[in-house]
Amino acid sequence: MTISIASEEGRQIIDDSQASLKGQKGSILSFVALSRLLHEENSARLAEMVEILTSKDIRILKQVFYYEDEAYGAVQVSDDNIKSYLTLGQFYHPITKLSIELDNLEERILIEFEVL
Repeated sequence: MTISIASEEGRQIIDDSQASLKGQKGSILSFVALSRLLHEENSARLAEMVEILTSKDIRILKQVFYYEDEAYGAVQVSDDNIKSYLTLGQFYHPITKLSIELDNLEERILIEFEVL
């Protein structure tokens, strides 16, 4: 079930999240940290909440992507690189800029959330 931004439940999620995330502006948070701050233990419900909070209309959170590299550790991936991967299926190493074709690529991409 998707929660509508325009619904009473959607507005309540937005209002509660703004209050819970006050003072966190600029912080990069994991899904687990968001669960604690937003007081939501159900991961499916939290995913719905995050979908609302990252929407273009609301923009309380922004998705931040990292590539887990064996040599460099977790390296932030640009939005353009993610768009390229989603639309064209082409992913480039964030540091070397070389094309990466791995069977387990999606297992190496981490998503965290920046509080706007």
